[in-house]
Amino acid sequence: MPTHNNTTLDTICNLASSWFVRQDNKFYAIDRPTVKLSRNDVEQIILHRLSDALPEGELTNDLIKLMFRRIIVERHTNREQSIPVWNGAISCSPGFNERFIWQNGSVGLNTWFEPDYRILRVNSQDYGPLLELVAAMFATDVEADLFLDWLAWCLQNESDKPFWAPFLFSSAKGTGKSTLCRIVAQLFGLENTATQNNVDQLTGRFSSTSLQSKLVVCEETHLRPGSSQGNTLKMNITEEYMMVERKGREAERIRQCCCFLFTSNHLPTWMEKGERRYHVFDVGHDGCAGGVNAQGFGELVGRCREHYSHEINLASLYAALMARTLSDHFNAKALDLTHYKTPTMERLSELSDHTLVDQLREALDRLGVAVVPQEQVVAIIRDNLGGTTNQTKYLMDDLGWNMRKLKWGGVDYARAVWHKDDVKLDAGKIYGAGFDGEPIGEYLNSVTSPEEKELVGA
Repeated sequence: MPTHNNTTLDTICNLASSWFVRQDNKFYAIDRPTVKLSRNDVEQIILHRLSDALPEGELTNDLIKLMFRRIIVERHTNREQSIPVWNGAISCSPGFNERFIWQNGSVGLNTWFEPDYRILRVNSQDYGPLLELVAAMFATDVEADLFLDWLAWCLQNESDKPFWAPFLFSSAKGTGKSTLCRIVAQLFGLENTATQNNVDQLTGRFSSTSLQSKLVVCEETHLRPGSSQGNTLKMNITEEYMMVERKGREAERIRQCCCFLFTSNHLPTWMEKGERRYHVFDVGHDGCAGGVNAQGFGELVGRCREHYSHEINLASLYAALMARTLSDHFNAKALDLTHYKTPTMERLSELSDHTLVDQLREALDRLGVAVVPQEQVVAIIRDNLGGTTNQTKYLMDDLGWNMRKLKWGGVDYARAVWHKDDVKLDAGKIYGAGFDGEPIGEYLNSVTSPEEKELVGA
């Protein structure tokens, strides 16, 4: 075996082969698999990295040639001595410490890293100041225990995923939401956490990067009622297998084990009645910014940040949560809304009773119309009710209205109009339910006065 200054060919081949994968004669660094590299690129990167990894070893020209021949050119069966073929798969596999997941002779990439603090051997199980923090933030002990049970379950079952997510809400700032999220992220590992300022990337076309994380923290979460983003988010929370798309690649089916944590300074009134994918915690308290106890709470936040900046304290907290006995009512797969009913959840339920459909029905009732142009319906939904244009058909279908495209008002092209089920439209005229062939144009002109339009927005 060629050896030079204790730097063996096996050693450097093992190292270099663990840094890259290849596919279609291109190479990819395992930490940046979206960037294609040429062979020359890879060889240059390997030389620099080997110089950093083995500062005492001398890389002779002969040794370098032998290494590149073995890991790139030669065909052999030693997996640790050759840059493997990538099958295109990327997944988060907690508990599996290898970066390569071998399957049928090729490899998928594992994005999960074991957090450094878990390597430490600790005998203590100590929550530290976390218990004091959640006691100050959460309104009741039941809510604090529910959050800690959720956190403990996610850590105890790290390769699995819960089917609901905590939603931390407070109308005031400075209530500790970011600090608590930071501690949770440290427990899972910052390298295993995706933190976003909204849900746009998570619900967008290329969401694979977020879904390849173990923990996803979405701050300032706000959605429109009934939006496609909301439906996508629900799927992200509950579905274990999903179709995702990466730039430059075909959509593929992946397994994801994400757990989600949301925050907002706005009450999420966009949630539907009986929503079981979120539990909203009102974490407002008098220690908020400008509150009577702001100084004391600020000191607590400072102690938390300092305490958990030390890996030994994180390891002790992790041990405590891993040993935590969960409540009999806790279920990570189905949120018990009856047992964990809170004033905030009841308030959201009452607000959800007045849905967008109800508001649209009331707006149309105030107009007192039987026929209405599509453009006017869109304006009501978008400008008065805060909905989106794409919701028009679904909302009007729910109300039992029908849509027709026909010519009216003296124009020579068809326009869309909606009409109640008890009237019929034919040849530009209205029949039934008090109508006997009234021209659509004349009718619409009579019911769209400025006063009536103002009434809709009243």
